[in-house]
Amino acid sequence: MKLLEEEQMQKTAMEWLEQYLQFKQEIEKDKKKNKKEKDPLKPKHSMSAFYLFTNDRRAALLAAKNSVLEISKITAEEWKNMTEEPRRPYEEIAKQNKEKYV
Repeated sequence: MKLLEEEQMQKTAMEWLEQYLQFKQEIEKDKKKNKKEKDPLKPKHSMSAFYLFTNDRRAALLAAKNSVLEISKITAEEWKNMTEEPRRPYEEIAKQNKEKYV
């Protein structure tokens, strides 16, 4: 009699385990369906005016044998000391890029 009860308890436990695993798989499938597919070629965000300026200056500073740290310090200092007139083209390009990505 005890053996039959133990077997029945074991079967019930196995059924519950199977139901739980099935439920867990369904939840994981639902989570995967809710995620939007991202375009791998799409840029993460538009570049700011400062980054556009830095990209222009980087080539000349690398040619002068500056390290990456020195380049970042030099470009940051130049950007701070720059008036509105030389900044304007970079800011316009950044504004146009921002409109594209938003």
